[in-house]
Amino acid sequence: MEFNELQYKRCAFYVRYYNDKMKTNQLLSLMEFCHEYGILLGYSAYFEDYMNDEYTERKNFSQLIKIAKLGEIEVIVVHSSHFIDLDYNQFCSLKNELHQNNVQLITLSDIS
Repeated sequence: MEFNELQYKRCAFYVRYYNDKMKTNQLLSLMEFCHEYGILLGYSAYFEDYMNDEYTERKNFSQLIKIAKLGEIEVIVVHSSHFIDLDYNQFCSLKNELHQNNVQLITLSDIS
């Protein structure tokens, strides 16, 4: 899928942060991404504050993956794989699993 086709897809954004500056920076990057590719900002966003949540617990991310596998979301956009807290192999495995469910997982670093 070309990134310019994203405007026609059901997208969700995942933001995981440990302070307000990090949250703001990720949101600004996602807004810039939306503007650049013509994606309406009315899409779903899932937030995780890992200072207040268990570090390895990603309830909202797990919910997002579940919804995507049900076909309600076609594209998940994250700032970088680092913020999902998965190593490279885990990230690739998740990306392949989602792809088998017709869901694309992209990071902003994929397009920069």
